[in-house]
Amino acid sequence: MNSTCLRIALTASLAGLASPALADDEPDIFGRTGVYDLTGHPEIRDVRLDPGFVNGGEPTTLPSLKGLKGAATVELHKNFVYVQDADGELTIPPRSGQDLGRYFNFAAQETYRILPDEFVFFILFTTFDANVGAFFYSPEANDTRGLGSEVYDSNGGSPREGIVFMNYYRAIDEQFSQIGLDPGSIAAQRRSVFNQEVGHRWGSFVTVGGGANGSGPDVLLGRDEGHWSYFAHTSGSPMEGNDWRDNGNGSFTTVTDVDNYLYSDLDLYLMGMLAPEDVAPWFVIVDPDVGGQRDLFGQPLNAASPPQFISRRFQGGAVTVNGTRLDMTIDNVVRRAGIRNPDVASAPKSFRTVIIFLGGRNSPASPAVLTEFEELVDNFAAGFDTATRGLGQLDYILKEEVVLTPIGGACTDPAECDPMDATICAAIPAETAAICTRPCDTADTCPTGWCCKTNPATGQNACAVGDICMEPEPPACACDATADVCDMGCECDTACPAAPAVCSCDLTFSCDMGPNGGDCLCDPECPEEDGGCGCSTTSNAAGSSVAFVVMLMTAFGVRRRRR
Repeated sequence: MNSTCLRIALTASLAGLASPALADDEPDIFGRTGVYDLTGHPEIRDVRLDPGFVNGGEPTTLPSLKGLKGAATVELHKNFVYVQDADGELTIPPRSGQDLGRYFNFAAQETYRILPDEFVFFILFTTFDANVGAFFYSPEANDTRGLGSEVYDSNGGSPREGIVFMNYYRAIDEQFSQIGLDPGSIAAQRRSVFNQEVGHRWGSFVTVGGGANGSGPDVLLGRDEGHWSYFAHTSGSPMEGNDWRDNGNGSFTTVTDVDNYLYSDLDLYLMGMLAPEDVAPWFVIVDPDVGGQRDLFGQPLNAASPPQFISRRFQGGAVTVNGTRLDMTIDNVVRRAGIRNPDVASAPKSFRTVIIFLGGRNSPASPAVLTEFEELVDNFAAGFDTATRGLGQLDYILKEEVVLTPIGGACTDPAECDPMDATICAAIPAETAAICTRPCDTADTCPTGWCCKTNPATGQNACAVGDICMEPEPPACACDATADVCDMGCECDTACPAAPAVCSCDLTFSCDMGPNGGDCLCDPECPEEDGGCGCSTTSNAAGSSVAFVVMLMTAFGVRRRRR
């Protein structure tokens, strides 16, 4: 990976599967090399959202934001908002933390133009390599006591509690695929990174004291005092630490699995999802003797080192150290930080979340990429649910999709039917429930196993299914006994005049006799003086003669319909 490619902070999990020389020699915009998580570092203060700018006013923290025009393409999808910088206002890749801050402010302003300000979490992915070697969570508010953090609110009254930078959306896949990790483990690492950044809303900031005598640096915390120590037994939490095996002889070996993305008991307590009495004891290795070993970044092993991930695909990843086991319970945390308030009974478990996909002018997301990203978002949310043991959920759906009924499904209105398969809602036969179907000419235009039947309600042919396909078609007009002659009283006879105003008894070009031997009163060939409605001046006798001829023609089957 060259220096212009994205160096992502996979909570150092990426480093755990590659060679120790993962770090790039060229620093990123924060002056660091390698891959890392920036949560807890003071440099992220400049990438917090600017309430003044987000709300459409003048920027308060980043004066250069004043030049942004906000001319963006904004699309609301089922589970994310796509924002594309259409006029090139954003600097891509960013050259400073301030440039990165513009990404958040720009995306937030455009998002809040189409959605209400109701979100607890604001999570940003990009369509492009951002040349930033970090993921991070930037807190904006905290109203929870007992987390080792102060209570404050710096987001201008918004319910938003923090923003997450998840970087280039395909970075994890690209990095892990280069070293041949299987798809399942890649998916687990995606979830691990995501869960760490969301988990930073609550951890890892609590302290328990120093060594066995309670003095010295805090033994529970590691990098930036925002992650668990490398020497803490966390069962392989996404909040870091390791899954340690106590060998029973004063030595400990890492067995942290690359596929682990599940929160520990301590994590879930801090998140308000476990009561203190439900948190299992754990331990920390104090006064560790690392024997000169180096971590997965090639640095001497220390509390800030990344987790020592191992996998069946990668041998030799485990590390054994000597040290003293310091057992801990939740009481160690409560004594220092106080009891969590609100407690598990009243703490929220569902968190309204908006996920934004940011594209640059030269890096728009194609329809295929948008579909791919939508699936990733669902996967992240499902991973959070699993990691919390079903105790917590991200409320991330932004619009409910209308589920259209496929052909054959019950319906009451054509609008319910999927127009790709069905365009009408009809009952065939009439006494059955209506289904979504479509017009047809022959069975060939219907789904396999269907037939083309006449809809009795409309007279229109429509696709049908089931027993009705076994029934013979009824005659088109049962009372139509002759093909070319209008049969009296047969309303469906196509040889009869269709319009009611037409004289139905006028069957020939002669004066037709009436049913009682009289004339057809509306036959224009009948004399007007005998009640006819035509212009004929023929005498009644002539009319009678004509009628006689008509009778003869009828007898020989040569009557013809008046045209």
